[in-house]
Amino acid sequence: MARRNKPEGTEKSAADQIYIFATCGNFPRDQAGLEALAEALESASKQTGVSMKAIVTSCATGGAWCPTPYDILQAAVKLKGDQKFGFTGCEKCNHTGWVMKTKGIYEYSVPCPECRAVPA
Repeated sequence: MARRNKPEGTEKSAADQIYIFATCGNFPRDQAGLEALAEALESASKQTGVSMKAIVTSCATGGAWCPTPYDILQAAVKLKGDQKFGFTGCEKCNHTGWVMKTKGIYEYSVPCPECRAVPA
């Protein structure tokens, strides 16, 4: 059977890549948590220019716990090596660029809709 290779320059979707953390004790089991992780990975990759695979690999070597959206962004920033990367921030998100959302009994973070912008 011939092996099918993906075209050069393509990578798995963010939703597919986050499943590397499925064995972690705190991996989200609900759809909202999975979507938040995938969105954070995709957003961090777009904002920093670092591939999603590199971010996931960096986070996977960090231990037995599933990274939070904030951890994913920090890993991307560290990989980029840009110490001046950041957000202007606002009072709503306490200058972090992330706000907490609650869905049922689950709490997760999402990009702040008021101040989150692509860095200069």
